[in-house]
Amino acid sequence: MKKRLYFVCPTDYLEAKIEASYNGESYYYTSLGNAVDLKGENINELIQLIEAKNIEEIIFVLSNENQVVRQIVNRKYYTFFKGFNRLYHKVNRYNSTMAKLWESYDEEDLISSFLSTRIKEMQTMLQAQLMGKNIKVDGKIFDKVNNQFQTIQPCLFKRKLYDLN
Repeated sequence: MKKRLYFVCPTDYLEAKIEASYNGESYYYTSLGNAVDLKGENINELIQLIEAKNIEEIIFVLSNENQVVRQIVNRKYYTFFKGFNRLYHKVNRYNSTMAKLWESYDEEDLISSFLSTRIKEMQTMLQAQLMGKNIKVDGKIFDKVNNQFQTIQPCLFKRKLYDLN
């Protein structure tokens, strides 16, 4: 039976959907918009939980209608949450790029990009803290219209491949 730790936003109410969709033991870490600080004091508690419960997989989950992300897209910033700093910067850059290229954009692209960043941060933290232990880190977006979880998409722009000036 697989043991998973889900990072969820309390505004999405996805715990019941996760339980119905995935087998195994589920543990939850909640933070608004998945903006938990992965460099702060939370790390020791998180590592203790991972080791005590033998967590095999960590999954960041947000709804495609997440209210926190929507408010950030609409320029209502939560400056007191450190985890959103990169997202604010990315939203501003994304909005300015999209304004030049297209008239509209997809919020799911922003969510995917944000979760991809969270995944990379978690993988880096785990490598430093849990040497030798292989824990899969993934991200999912819950599509409320279709009532299903979707794998996050790669970033809209491959920053390693393209440089927009």
